[in-house]
Amino acid sequence: MEKISIITVTYNCGDILETTILSCINQDYDNIEYLIIDGASTDRTIDVIKSYSHQITKWISEPDKGIFDAMNKGIKMASGDWVIFMNAGDYFYQNNVLSDIFAKEDLSEFGVIHGRFMSCSNNQLELIDLTPFYRNTKSVKGMGFSHQACFVRTDLAKENLFSDKYKLTADYNQLYNLYYRDNIAFKQVDTIVAVMQGDDGATQRNYINHINEVCKVCSNASTFSKIIFKYRFLLKHYLRRILK
Repeated sequence: MEKISIITVTYNCGDILETTILSCINQDYDNIEYLIIDGASTDRTIDVIKSYSHQITKWISEPDKGIFDAMNKGIKMASGDWVIFMNAGDYFYQNNVLSDIFAKEDLSEFGVIHGRFMSCSNNQLELIDLTPFYRNTKSVKGMGFSHQACFVRTDLAKENLFSDKYKLTADYNQLYNLYYRDNIAFKQVDTIVAVMQGDDGATQRNYINHINEVCKVCSNASTFSKIIFKYRFLLKHYLRRILK
Protein backbone atom coordinates (compact mmCIF):
# COMPACT_ATOMS: atom_id res chain seq x y z
CA MET A 1 0.00 0.00 0.00
CA GLU A 2 1.54 3.28 -1.13
CA LYS A 3 2.08 6.06 1.39
CA ILE A 4 0.28 9.36 0.86
CA SER A 5 1.76 12.61 2.17
CA ILE A 6 -0.94 15.21 2.83
CA ILE A 7 0.41 18.73 3.28
CA THR A 8 -1.53 21.65 4.73
CA VAL A 9 -0.10 25.17 4.40
CA THR A 10 -1.43 27.76 6.84
CA TYR A 11 -1.07 31.38 7.84
CA ASN A 12 -3.45 33.01 10.32
CA CYS A 13 -6.17 30.50 9.47
CA GLY A 14 -7.28 29.60 12.99
CA ASP A 15 -10.98 29.96 12.24
CA ILE A 16 -11.00 27.57 9.26
CA LEU A 17 -8.13 25.19 9.88
CA GLU A 18 -9.93 22.61 12.00
CA THR A 19 -12.23 21.54 9.16
CA THR A 20 -9.18 20.87 6.99
CA ILE A 21 -7.35 18.93 9.71
CA LEU A 22 -10.36 16.73 10.47
CA SER A 23 -10.87 15.87 6.82
CA CYS A 24 -7.23 14.77 6.59
CA ILE A 25 -6.86 12.78 9.81
CA ASN A 26 -10.23 11.06 9.32
CA GLN A 27 -9.34 9.50 5.97
CA ASP A 28 -9.89 5.73 6.18
CA TYR A 29 -6.75 4.97 4.16
CA ASP A 30 -4.17 3.26 6.37
CA ASN A 31 -0.88 4.69 5.11
CA ILE A 32 -0.94 8.48 5.53
CA GLU A 33 1.63 11.06 6.55
CA TYR A 34 0.16 14.42 7.57
CA LEU A 35 2.33 17.55 7.54
CA ILE A 36 1.40 21.13 8.42
CA ILE A 37 3.55 24.05 7.29
CA ASP A 38 2.61 27.25 9.10
CA GLY A 39 4.00 30.66 8.17
CA ALA A 40 4.49 31.96 11.75
CA SER A 41 0.82 32.66 12.42
CA THR A 42 -0.10 35.20 15.10
CA ASP A 43 -3.75 34.18 15.61
CA ARG A 44 -5.04 30.93 17.16
CA THR A 45 -3.71 28.74 14.32
CA ILE A 46 -0.94 27.24 16.47
CA ASP A 47 -3.41 26.40 19.25
CA VAL A 48 -5.56 24.51 16.74
CA ILE A 49 -2.53 22.63 15.41
CA LYS A 50 -1.37 21.71 18.92
CA SER A 51 -4.81 20.37 19.81
CA TYR A 52 -4.39 17.74 17.06
CA SER A 53 -0.61 17.33 17.30
CA HIS A 54 -0.90 13.65 18.29
CA GLN A 55 -2.49 12.98 14.88
CA ILE A 56 -0.14 15.18 12.85
CA THR A 57 3.05 13.51 11.68
CA LYS A 58 5.06 16.72 11.79
CA TRP A 59 4.41 20.44 11.82
CA ILE A 60 6.53 23.57 11.72
CA SER A 61 5.82 27.27 12.19
CA GLU A 62 8.27 29.74 10.70
CA PRO A 63 8.25 32.70 8.29
CA ASP A 64 8.14 31.94 4.58
CA LYS A 65 8.26 33.84 1.31
CA GLY A 66 4.71 33.01 0.26
CA ILE A 67 2.43 30.06 -0.27
CA PHE A 68 4.54 28.25 -2.84
CA ASP A 69 7.67 28.62 -0.71
CA ALA A 70 5.73 27.01 2.15
CA MET A 71 4.48 24.27 -0.17
CA ASN A 72 8.06 23.57 -1.26
CA LYS A 73 9.01 23.15 2.40
CA GLY A 74 6.27 20.55 2.69
CA ILE A 75 7.49 18.69 -0.38
CA LYS A 76 11.02 18.57 1.00
CA MET A 77 9.71 17.11 4.28
CA ALA A 78 7.44 14.54 2.63
CA SER A 79 8.41 10.86 2.80
CA GLY A 80 5.39 9.33 1.08
CA ASP A 81 5.03 7.92 -2.41
CA TRP A 82 2.50 10.58 -3.38
CA VAL A 83 1.95 14.15 -2.22
CA ILE A 84 -1.24 16.22 -2.18
CA PHE A 85 -1.90 19.70 -0.80
CA MET A 86 -5.01 20.38 1.24
CA ASN A 87 -4.47 23.93 2.40
CA ALA A 88 -6.33 25.69 5.20
CA GLY A 89 -10.04 26.04 4.52
CA ASP A 90 -10.17 23.30 1.90
CA TYR A 91 -11.07 19.71 2.73
CA PHE A 92 -11.47 16.20 1.36
CA TYR A 93 -14.96 15.61 0.01
CA GLN A 94 -15.42 12.34 1.88
CA ASN A 95 -13.45 10.22 4.35
CA ASN A 96 -12.88 7.46 1.78
CA VAL A 97 -11.31 9.60 -0.96
CA LEU A 98 -7.80 8.16 -0.64
CA SER A 99 -8.91 4.54 -0.35
CA ASP A 100 -11.26 4.98 -3.30
CA ILE A 101 -8.34 6.05 -5.48
CA PHE A 102 -5.34 4.15 -4.16
CA ALA A 103 -6.74 0.88 -2.81
CA LYS A 104 -8.53 -0.29 -5.94
CA GLU A 105 -6.03 -0.44 -8.82
CA ASP A 106 -2.37 -0.43 -9.78
CA LEU A 107 -1.25 3.15 -10.44
CA SER A 108 2.45 2.45 -10.86
CA GLU A 109 2.60 3.68 -14.46
CA PHE A 110 1.34 7.17 -13.58
CA GLY A 111 3.17 10.18 -12.18
CA VAL A 112 0.16 12.44 -11.65
CA ILE A 113 -3.40 11.54 -10.68
CA HIS A 114 -6.17 14.10 -10.52
CA GLY A 115 -9.85 13.91 -9.71
CA ARG A 116 -12.86 16.17 -9.58
CA PHE A 117 -13.40 19.03 -7.16
CA MET A 118 -16.16 21.22 -5.81
CA SER A 119 -16.22 24.92 -5.04
CA CYS A 120 -17.90 26.25 -1.91
CA SER A 121 -19.32 29.77 -2.01
CA ASN A 122 -21.80 31.09 0.54
CA ASN A 123 -22.17 27.54 1.91
CA GLN A 124 -23.29 26.30 -1.52
CA LEU A 125 -21.37 23.48 -3.20
CA GLU A 126 -20.84 23.49 -6.96
CA LEU A 127 -19.18 20.69 -8.91
CA ILE A 128 -16.57 22.19 -11.24
CA ASP A 129 -16.05 20.25 -14.45
CA LEU A 130 -13.30 21.61 -16.69
CA THR A 131 -11.15 20.13 -19.43
CA PRO A 132 -7.65 19.21 -18.18
CA PHE A 133 -5.00 21.29 -19.90
CA TYR A 134 -3.41 18.27 -21.58
CA ARG A 135 -6.72 17.41 -23.28
CA ASN A 136 -7.55 20.99 -24.19
CA THR A 137 -6.69 21.67 -27.84
CA LYS A 138 -6.39 25.44 -27.35
CA SER A 139 -2.84 26.76 -27.32
CA VAL A 140 -3.52 28.87 -24.23
CA LYS A 141 -5.58 27.25 -21.49
CA GLY A 142 -5.96 27.08 -17.75
CA MET A 143 -4.97 24.07 -15.70
CA GLY A 144 -8.45 22.57 -15.82
CA PHE A 145 -8.35 21.02 -12.34
CA SER A 146 -7.33 21.99 -8.83
CA HIS A 147 -4.12 21.11 -6.99
CA GLN A 148 -6.35 20.19 -4.03
CA ALA A 149 -7.59 17.32 -6.21
CA CYS A 150 -4.19 16.38 -7.61
CA PHE A 151 -1.66 13.79 -6.44
CA VAL A 152 1.94 13.98 -7.68
CA ARG A 153 4.57 11.32 -7.11
CA THR A 154 6.80 12.68 -4.38
CA ASP A 155 10.05 12.05 -6.22
CA LEU A 156 8.74 14.07 -9.18
CA ALA A 157 7.59 16.87 -6.87
CA LYS A 158 11.00 17.01 -5.20
CA GLU A 159 12.72 17.21 -8.58
CA ASN A 160 10.29 19.89 -9.78
CA LEU A 161 9.73 22.27 -6.88
CA PHE A 162 7.40 25.23 -7.42
CA SER A 163 9.16 28.05 -9.25
CA ASP A 164 9.49 31.42 -7.54
CA LYS A 165 8.89 33.03 -10.95
CA TYR A 166 5.17 32.48 -10.42
CA LYS A 167 3.14 33.95 -7.57
CA LEU A 168 -0.23 32.45 -8.55
CA THR A 169 0.30 29.60 -11.02
CA ALA A 170 3.46 27.81 -9.89
CA ASP A 171 1.37 24.65 -9.47
CA TYR A 172 0.20 24.83 -13.08
CA ASN A 173 3.74 25.51 -14.27
CA GLN A 174 4.98 22.40 -12.46
CA LEU A 175 2.30 20.15 -13.95
CA TYR A 176 2.61 21.70 -17.42
CA ASN A 177 6.33 20.90 -17.43
CA LEU A 178 5.79 17.38 -16.12
CA TYR A 179 3.41 16.61 -18.98
CA TYR A 180 4.86 18.46 -21.98
CA ARG A 181 8.55 18.55 -21.11
CA ASP A 182 9.01 15.30 -19.20
CA ASN A 183 6.26 13.15 -20.78
CA ILE A 184 4.93 12.06 -17.39
CA ALA A 185 1.75 9.97 -17.57
CA PHE A 186 -1.36 11.63 -16.09
CA LYS A 187 -4.50 9.79 -14.98
CA GLN A 188 -7.89 11.38 -14.47
CA VAL A 189 -10.24 9.66 -12.02
CA ASP A 190 -13.95 10.24 -11.51
CA THR A 191 -13.68 10.58 -7.73
CA ILE A 192 -14.60 13.94 -6.20
CA VAL A 193 -11.44 14.60 -4.21
CA ALA A 194 -11.78 18.01 -2.59
CA VAL A 195 -13.93 20.98 -1.72
CA MET A 196 -12.16 24.31 -2.06
CA GLN A 197 -13.26 27.72 -0.91
CA GLY A 198 -14.50 29.75 -3.87
CA ASP A 199 -15.19 33.17 -2.40
CA ASP A 200 -11.70 34.62 -2.25
CA GLY A 201 -8.06 33.62 -2.41
CA ALA A 202 -5.02 35.05 -4.19
CA THR A 203 -6.22 34.07 -7.66
CA GLN A 204 -9.57 35.83 -7.25
CA ARG A 205 -7.93 38.98 -5.87
CA ASN A 206 -5.34 39.06 -8.64
CA TYR A 207 -7.37 37.93 -11.62
CA ILE A 208 -5.44 39.85 -14.28
CA ASN A 209 -2.09 38.74 -12.87
CA HIS A 210 -3.38 35.19 -12.86
CA ILE A 211 -4.26 35.42 -16.56
CA ASN A 212 -0.84 36.86 -17.37
CA GLU A 213 0.85 34.00 -15.54
CA VAL A 214 -1.23 31.40 -17.37
CA CYS A 215 -0.03 32.93 -20.64
CA LYS A 216 3.53 32.76 -19.34
CA VAL A 217 3.12 29.07 -18.51
CA CYS A 218 1.80 28.40 -22.03
CA SER A 219 4.98 29.88 -23.46
CA ASN A 220 4.75 28.08 -26.80
CA ALA A 221 1.47 29.76 -27.70
CA SER A 222 1.35 32.61 -30.22
CA THR A 223 0.96 36.22 -29.10
CA PHE A 224 -2.43 36.39 -30.82
CA SER A 225 -3.67 33.32 -28.91
CA LYS A 226 -2.58 34.88 -25.62
CA ILE A 227 -4.42 38.12 -26.42
CA ILE A 228 -7.63 36.24 -27.25
CA PHE A 229 -7.30 34.21 -24.04
CA LYS A 230 -6.84 37.32 -21.90
CA TYR A 231 -9.79 39.22 -23.33
CA ARG A 232 -12.11 36.23 -23.30
CA PHE A 233 -11.48 35.53 -19.63
CA LEU A 234 -11.52 39.18 -18.60
CA LEU A 235 -14.90 39.60 -20.30
CA LYS A 236 -16.25 36.51 -18.57
CA HIS A 237 -14.91 37.71 -15.21
CA TYR A 238 -16.43 41.18 -15.42
CA LEU A 239 -19.76 39.89 -16.74
CA ARG A 240 -19.92 37.55 -13.76
CA ARG A 241 -19.32 40.47 -11.39
CA ILE A 242 -21.96 42.64 -13.09
CA LEU A 243 -24.58 39.89 -13.00
CA LYS A 244 -24.09 39.13 -9.29
